[in-house]
Amino acid sequence: MQHSPFKFLNAYEKADGERFFGREDEVEQLYQMTYQSSLMLVYGQSGSGKTSLIRCGLANRFDATDWFDIYIRRGDNINRALDQALRNASLDTVPAGTSPAEAVDALYSDRLRPIYLIFDQFEELLILGDRQEQQTFFQNIAALLTPASHCKIILVMREEFIARLYPWEKIIPTLFNKRLRLETMSRDNLLRVITGTVAAANISLQSGEATAEKILDYLSDPRSGVQLTYLQVYLDKLYREARKQSATVSQFSNRLVEDTGRLDDVMADFLEEQRGEIEAALQADGFELPEEALQILLEQFITPEGTKQPMAKTALQKNLSFDTPLIDAALGQLEARRILRNTEEDVFELSHDALAGHIAQQRSPERLWLQEIVQLIKTRYAAYQQTGDLLTANELKRITPFRDRLSLTLEEREFLKKSYFRQFRNRLLYAAIGLVIVIVGLALLYTQFRLKDQEKQTMALGDAANAQRLVQRRNFSQAEILALKAYQRNRDTQNDRLHLQHIFEALDMTFWKQQRLEGHDGYVNAVSVSPDGRSFASGGEDGVIKIWQWRNGNDLANWRINQFQAGASIHSLAFDPHQGNVLAAGDNRGGVYLLRNRGEWQKLAVDTLASPGRDGGAANGQLLAFSPDIPYRLISAGRDGVVRFWKGNETDPYRLAGQETFTEAFHALAYGSRGRVVLGDQEGTVHFCRLDAEGRFQVQQRIKEPGRVNAIALKEDDRQQMQMFWAGNWGSLAYGEWPADAAPQRRGELSHGHFFYEDGDSLAGYVNTLALNTAGNLLASGGNDHSIQLWNIGEAEGNLQLTPRGFYLLQNPQDPRKHGWILSLGFLPGGNDLVAGSADHTVKAWILDPEALVQALKEQGGGN
Repeated sequence: MQHSPFKFLNAYEKADGERFFGREDEVEQLYQMTYQSSLMLVYGQSGSGKTSLIRCGLANRFDATDWFDIYIRRGDNINRALDQALRNASLDTVPAGTSPAEAVDALYSDRLRPIYLIFDQFEELLILGDRQEQQTFFQNIAALLTPASHCKIILVMREEFIARLYPWEKIIPTLFNKRLRLETMSRDNLLRVITGTVAAANISLQSGEATAEKILDYLSDPRSGVQLTYLQVYLDKLYREARKQSATVSQFSNRLVEDTGRLDDVMADFLEEQRGEIEAALQADGFELPEEALQILLEQFITPEGTKQPMAKTALQKNLSFDTPLIDAALGQLEARRILRNTEEDVFELSHDALAGHIAQQRSPERLWLQEIVQLIKTRYAAYQQTGDLLTANELKRITPFRDRLSLTLEEREFLKKSYFRQFRNRLLYAAIGLVIVIVGLALLYTQFRLKDQEKQTMALGDAANAQRLVQRRNFSQAEILALKAYQRNRDTQNDRLHLQHIFEALDMTFWKQQRLEGHDGYVNAVSVSPDGRSFASGGEDGVIKIWQWRNGNDLANWRINQFQAGASIHSLAFDPHQGNVLAAGDNRGGVYLLRNRGEWQKLAVDTLASPGRDGGAANGQLLAFSPDIPYRLISAGRDGVVRFWKGNETDPYRLAGQETFTEAFHALAYGSRGRVVLGDQEGTVHFCRLDAEGRFQVQQRIKEPGRVNAIALKEDDRQQMQMFWAGNWGSLAYGEWPADAAPQRRGELSHGHFFYEDGDSLAGYVNTLALNTAGNLLASGGNDHSIQLWNIGEAEGNLQLTPRGFYLLQNPQDPRKHGWILSLGFLPGGNDLVAGSADHTVKAWILDPEALVQALKEQGGGN
């Protein structure tokens, strides 16, 4: 391979100062911060040039007497890495047990220069480190941040993981005081980068800045602009193409740029090109390549979250079933082609995080789950060595399907075996205890059933009377509980099990009365229930928003969005939980509207918060959600990848407070307390984000699912732990938890099933919508199988548990196909009444009928 003068995926070093352009302002800002604080945080998107900013820009800003830089990467433990880096830099032997603060003081005495500890790719600690490793690190850093210290610390990380730092402010209150975000580079600066970099390589541009403009035009993404990493890869590609025509390259011509053309995804094209050449080279050397061998090998160098991680050759040999000669040859090819770099003896890592993201996109869901399981075991084993805690029953449940396919060390396998043995022992113990309880319980029940005292009769009648009063007050959940208590006190003991079964069936089905509301001319894409429960809104592809009165189904108001935009449709609706007279609506073209009720719904005031685009179709459907707390009341996300958030209160109009642009097309959105936002996208990724009080919107974590994410529902408990449910096009309902001070976790999933209609239709397993009742104990899901399924929400061993409730609310359309799809759901506040929008152009309300409940209470009670 010919040597290229461009940096490609490598960071700029101090020696590259004359070739480093476009970040002069940021270098000066960071330089000034070093005189203002001992701790700095540098963050930005992958490929924004964070490492180069420090290794080249900042390093060249200091005199040699004012700068002694030590770069630390986590490796397998950041605290050991820090200790080893300080030992390597010391002129004397560092005694065992020396703290980092003591080692830094000794190093300063040796070097007589300020010590700069630079923790690059710091997100690795937050992604891969366990809590003990993280806590030890932040305690060590706190000890270094004393007025007498001669040490400066710079944390360098990707911005989507910055929210994971918030819990550690308790140890380091100044963690965010001095921070620098590397923004997307302006077009003028990008032109300077191109012209300056090319000139430094002794290559001219045929038409000067005009040729540079053409390069930028071919690289620009309308949403994310130009990534510096892609620019370097593109310049490298231009150089290699030019070398095919001439042994020496002195100019990039306009024709060369045009022939190279637009690369919609520079990194993906580069990887695909190199993958083909490497596979051909390996086969030419006589190797037989297993299916997807190169992809499987590259996946070893990324985390489940899609960031890069170093990997030793010995670990690769244990993890993979490939022959050692094939692994050695493949590593050699990947290193020669600059995809991998050898960071230390036989330890390799990807050249850049930008590669990691593209490799992760090609990773199958099954391999991702397998990698997550292996990572879980390794993390828990590391903690076990300190605490002695084995894997929990829920963790073992996740592991069991993959048990025979795990690549683990002998120590990790022994740890897993001990965990299974403890679970088996506990099951025996629980079974024995349960048997004793059953025997004692049966004895007590037998004694109780033989007692015919008047007190039990009186209590049962009292419960039944109270249940009837609660029904009249619309407190149906408590009425159900009291009704069951009444019949448990006074029942036919010979038919006990059958009797209770009938009660549950009656509570779930007989008391539900369906109303069918007509008036839309198209799919009903959205429904939303007002906070007071008196009315609800529906909207659909006909562009009409209808306001209905709850229970009697009266049509209170209509508003047609496409009176302004021909062909526009309603994509989402959301009532403001703080103001029942405010309804937000999103259309399919990027428009967001606010409808205000001025005393009655017939008198509407309409504000346009975001104007729709001019292009037609459903290319930019807007999702909406209101916050349960303030300051950012309303948030929107669309297929264009733009997330917007508005401020507002009872007196001030809603005003746009900020926005973030992503490359993903969003199909699901939910907004929880403490600024927690969950997004689902077209490619099956669930994004867990935080919006802080200063308007910073950060992605904290991502979880990959096998298909598009269509719906998300959130619930918060008394401990400020958020329970989450999401579903989409893969036929299952996933659930997890997000503690207030920790990262989100996926707990499991249940098959959604096909109840009413299947008939070989590949769309039948799609879940389109989710809704939670106010009590947070019942979840409804609707999809393309023509049914609404209900799920009970509870806990097991302190963790979230989801179980099917065991019945369905069915659609019965004349057309057995898509007209039965459930597209939107909403619960009445304070109860289990449910409203649904569907593809048959109707809105259906399932209402718990008080008269039917009272009659059933009498009938089940034998007429008493």
